Amino acid sequence: MALQEIASLVLASGENQTRGLVVSSSLQKVYVSLWSSPGKIVRIDIPTFAEDATYTGENYFYMAALDETNGFLYAVTYTAPAQLVKITLSTMVKSGTTLTLNANEDYGTTIFVDPVGKFAYVGCNVNPGKVVKCDVSGSPTRVGVVTLAAGETGVFVGAIDATNKLAYVGCNTAPCKVVKLDVDPANTFAALSTITMNTDENWPGYALVDLPNGLLYICTTTVPGRVMKIDINPAHTFARLDGMVMPTTNLQQLFGGGIDLVNKRLYWVTSAGLYPYRSSNIPNTGGGGVCIKIVGNYLYRCGGKVIEIMDLTNQPWNMLWHTMSVGTHTSSYTSSTYNALDVSGNYAYIGCRYGTSLWGLRIYDISTPSAPTIVSSLSVGSVVPYDVSVDGNYVYLTNYTGDTFYVIDVTTKASPTIVGTLSLGASSGPIGVTFIGNYAYVCCYTSHQIKTIDVTTKASPSVVNTITITSGSPYYIEKLGTDLYVADYGNNTMVILDTSSTPAAPTITSTTSMDGSATLPSHILPIVDDCGSYAVAVCTGTKELQYFDISNKASPVFRNKGPVDYSSNTGYRAATDGTWIYLQNFNSAFVHTYNVPTLASAIQMDTDTFGVVSTLVMPPSYTFLEGGDIDSVNQVFYSGTADHPARIVKMYASPIPPASYKNINQTVKRTSFY
Repeated sequence: MALQEIASLVLASGENQTRGLVVSSSLQKVYVSLWSSPGKIVRIDIPTFAEDATYTGENYFYMAALDETNGFLYAVTYTAPAQLVKITLSTMVKSGTTLTLNANEDYGTTIFVDPVGKFAYVGCNVNPGKVVKCDVSGSPTRVGVVTLAAGETGVFVGAIDATNKLAYVGCNTAPCKVVKLDVDPANTFAALSTITMNTDENWPGYALVDLPNGLLYICTTTVPGRVMKIDINPAHTFARLDGMVMPTTNLQQLFGGGIDLVNKRLYWVTSAGLYPYRSSNIPNTGGGGVCIKIVGNYLYRCGGKVIEIMDLTNQPWNMLWHTMSVGTHTSSYTSSTYNALDVSGNYAYIGCRYGTSLWGLRIYDISTPSAPTIVSSLSVGSVVPYDVSVDGNYVYLTNYTGDTFYVIDVTTKASPTIVGTLSLGASSGPIGVTFIGNYAYVCCYTSHQIKTIDVTTKASPSVVNTITITSGSPYYIEKLGTDLYVADYGNNTMVILDTSSTPAAPTITSTTSMDGSATLPSHILPIVDDCGSYAVAVCTGTKELQYFDISNKASPVFRNKGPVDYSSNTGYRAATDGTWIYLQNFNSAFVHTYNVPTLASAIQMDTDTFGVVSTLVMPPSYTFLEGGDIDSVNQVFYSGTADHPARIVKMYASPIPPASYKNINQTVKRTSFY
């Protein structure tokens, strides 16, 4: 039988963003770890499907592990250093004191418990990865650590075989590495051996263990998601047995699950959804900026007077230590400012200031990504270029302070020449530019207009149409197919235009307000793939990203929004490689990454066929799912959302449903979501 939702429970106000979830079938309780400050562990009573207790304490709980034998739950924090908390199951009160791990034992991402030896093991997402051993017979105390080998970066998942006194951890690497540990109290706590998964089996998200059959399953946070089957039977060779790829791209970034040994089922959830979750900060060179472009496996950006090239091959879900930069070049002129960027073939074209009173176009040879080199520079006077767009052997450049549109012939890269100049009117303030066919489209910020320019004859471009947006301030413009997407900074709206019928005179398909006031959108990034049709709005005023469903372009629907950063930073432009959204931070030396919008899903697999049996796509009002576990008594699978407040989703999982679960689709409580 296919997965089906039975009910959902919205947690109390302030109980935000599920990170981990475990189920006690014997106690008939669900324990939910919340990613918040202060952190919370919420207990849910299964028969009533209602909260019955909450522990509030340390910040940013990541994962928790049950020790039903001794009556405790152990929770770990994603802090530096990580912290371990021991909570009494019956009272939901902390037992003993909080254990703060040592320096550099940071970012606890997984925890597993030996209930007989009374030890808990914390995996740390550091480089190289670490597993910290803690005595939990009383108040938790740190008793040892295993530091993994070089290249075994970031412990992200783990599981224990307490009977055979072995544990297994997965590293945040490409490909994923799985390390076997000796956790026998009679022996030295140590790593025994490591196996490496196959190509593209990268960045683990969760681990499920089948001890009766001697198997370990690890899912990945790749796009699409993958699952590996590993032999952990002590009588066999520790080895990867099999691997599978999710059948569709939307089944991506797997993060949480459960195993049903009776019905031979695996369950996973996707941590991609309709919430712009910031997964990483990638350090860059030259500071903040507004220029970002992705072509193939490379990201091109400018900050200050620097052009930088980043290799996006095998980028992880969490890029804490991964150096993406492969090449940079810094302008020799102290006051250089790189404002605009486009890339075509082996060349990057930058609108910039590159000398005293010299503003214009600079061309870089990027054929060797590790060594970008200047080919030429072309002055357009002492004015400010704001955007560039490459059309074959020509570059279109907007001049904000000079109210001018330029056509530049770049056939000979070493000697570009201006072949066409067009005044757009006094105080027009042109910023964004793109083109479709023989027409260029320019956003005139100051004059509140979107102008269509006929560039059929490059030497004599001419304005053939003007759309005036009352009180508007059109900023950047993007194209996708025959549609144009404009960020109206002044009216806090997204404007979609259609050029299919009359490219010389585009028509407005829709004008959609941002969610909230004073959002000041600067860029709209359309993304249409097999995950859906969405637009991402970069809002500089409220320092956030907003996601819109544009499957009906005549009536886009706001879905969700999230902060650009946890500080005062903002961004102006974004780019995507189809896997991640990359945002160039204007105020700091980082490129931020966010998930591409899609609908969250739960996945059911058959362990015999090692294939997907069914999927359950969540409603658009649910953000991404994280954490999961199964109630083996009632054959119910639970997961949680990243909403504010979080929502716990109850799904029927058994192949043969009891009569009491037929035709039930109940929501216990509904609230609005930001």
